[in-house]
Amino acid sequence: MKIGIDVSALGSKNTGTGRFINCLLAQLYNTQHTIEKFSPNIKNFSAPNEWKNKLRTNKHLYREFFFKNEFEKSGAECGIFPDYFTPKNFYYPAAIVIHDLSFITHPHFYSRKFVYYYKQKMKQTLLLDPLVCVVSENTKANAVKYLNLNEKNIFLLQGYADAADEILINHTEPYLLYVGHIEPRKNLLFMIRNFLLWKNTRGINMQLKLSGEFWIKSDETKNIISQYKDHPDVELLGYASDEELKKLYSNASGFVHTSFVEGFGFPVAEAMNYGLPILCSGGTACEEISFPYSITTNPGDDLSFLKGLDELYSLIIEKPKIQPEIIYSPERMQNQLAAILSSLEEKVYGKKIHYIPEAVSTEEAIEKTLLYSSIHNSGIHKELLHERLIDHKADADEINSSLFKLYLDSKILFKDDYIFSSHLQIYKTAAAKPKNHAEKLLKIIRSIPFISSIALSGGTAHDGIENHDDIDLFIITKKHTLYISYFLIHLLSLLFGSRKTFCANYLIDESKLAITASRDLYTAYQIISLKPIKNKELLNLFFFRNKWIQKYFPNFRIDSSEYKITSGYFLLSGFNLLLNRFYKNLYRKIIKSSGDKSIVINKTEIKLHTNDHRIKTLTAFKNEWEKYKSGRILMIGQHRKKAVSI
Repeated sequence: MKIGIDVSALGSKNTGTGRFINCLLAQLYNTQHTIEKFSPNIKNFSAPNEWKNKLRTNKHLYREFFFKNEFEKSGAECGIFPDYFTPKNFYYPAAIVIHDLSFITHPHFYSRKFVYYYKQKMKQTLLLDPLVCVVSENTKANAVKYLNLNEKNIFLLQGYADAADEILINHTEPYLLYVGHIEPRKNLLFMIRNFLLWKNTRGINMQLKLSGEFWIKSDETKNIISQYKDHPDVELLGYASDEELKKLYSNASGFVHTSFVEGFGFPVAEAMNYGLPILCSGGTACEEISFPYSITTNPGDDLSFLKGLDELYSLIIEKPKIQPEIIYSPERMQNQLAAILSSLEEKVYGKKIHYIPEAVSTEEAIEKTLLYSSIHNSGIHKELLHERLIDHKADADEINSSLFKLYLDSKILFKDDYIFSSHLQIYKTAAAKPKNHAEKLLKIIRSIPFISSIALSGGTAHDGIENHDDIDLFIITKKHTLYISYFLIHLLSLLFGSRKTFCANYLIDESKLAITASRDLYTAYQIISLKPIKNKELLNLFFFRNKWIQKYFPNFRIDSSEYKITSGYFLLSGFNLLLNRFYKNLYRKIIKSSGDKSIVINKTEIKLHTNDHRIKTLTAFKNEWEKYKSGRILMIGQHRKKAVSI
């Protein structure tokens, strides 16, 4: 699945949203999906020059008027929006991330224009029915309360703070640290005023350091600057880089955070990683993520905060550093993300691909393999059973012994060197032999110098050219000639009148031999079933670049290949790119009219067969395997859906 993610909220300064997006990107890249980032700061962004500078400072403008066009050109199948909103009329499957709902719960901290815009955009976005993700249980409760969302339909997706670095601690004067924006909802005038009262009343030698970007438009922020910029006990540091923050956390005595509302609270998570005693506001996400290691106070009650400072100071003098259990981690986010991506995949492809348990013995692996072949309306040739055995590593003797047991138990039968499951009633449709001119066309295509390797695929590979009603091909082309090759095949199929019987439906460039999308049993089976008819050495290299197929077929042998990738036909790259754009426009109309987003048209890959058959096959396989395991008689029907012909 190709996922487009809006990263326009990333800037030169790493805010809480920016930290979350970086965490999310790191975990997305750990999946098997293809990830494409979208932002006005990305080099290939195609907006007019006069717009680019404006868009770099206005993520909302970019998202509203430019994102969708860039997304569609990329061929992405779904979108992730980690900053609240989708573009208007974005009808692709999508997931949004809500950090907090302060514009609803605490609107007095913002301008009327800001509150109105966020409320309208949230309403507009939710009408498009995206997956809703939140960064804390606190935000989840507010989403249920204020957005009328069903709690069961909300996903948790929580970031994490990087582990503390070992750096040289350089103690000067003891200080309490605050990190975050300098803005009204952070309740900083309250914090500073009460800190100074506490310090003077208790006679404690302690400074307060505030690090964060100033929201200058706010009157409260202006008051903080004017009153405390030269105060000896309060240091306004402004925005600090990551390296500067490491030093601040390492040398701090404690951490204070008096915000009225928070979505997650990355600074609190960072302070925990540095083992700092923490004082934060109760009833916020900061309390949620730091519990039970923090002291909580009422952000509107002076006495509560002063008492909290006393408790914090006691911890500082008794236990300079604590060791909290850190539960917010990359592994936690990866697990949460897996459920979200699974739901997105269900939205993209229409049906959920269910997990199919692995076979636990050689006999069960044989039964499972025969069942999968039956889904494709065929048995397994006895010479191919070893390499196509699903899940289980076994040698030839083990397989022969297991076959004998299964035969004695009347679970399998043999016919014409093929092995079938005796429990299955298979409906086999007769196939018409392709016309002779299609075979003549294949001979011509084999001679095209831009084509490096050709293999029979799909039903043609299983049944043979003589027994199948069309010719399915998998083709690898020289570098810079993918679309030239496809154009020539397209032209020849028209001249020979073979568009319906000749399907070159998967082409890749030599420079892109690794299959990144849909790494499942279906795709692995299609790969191991390829039958080379030109340049077997290159096909071996293709297998080598896709060793993940051995996860499903551990006995499949991958030979080393001496094939060397050439530099290709660089001088033809311009013409190749021109044809690339032509076919993108041509197939964009087909995809739009058919609703099928599984067709891939990019610079190094052309995939014209649909995902519908893949989903149907895997779903049917799971259902039939469950029936088979329960001992019920199966009725395997026809699940085949033809590819888009060229």
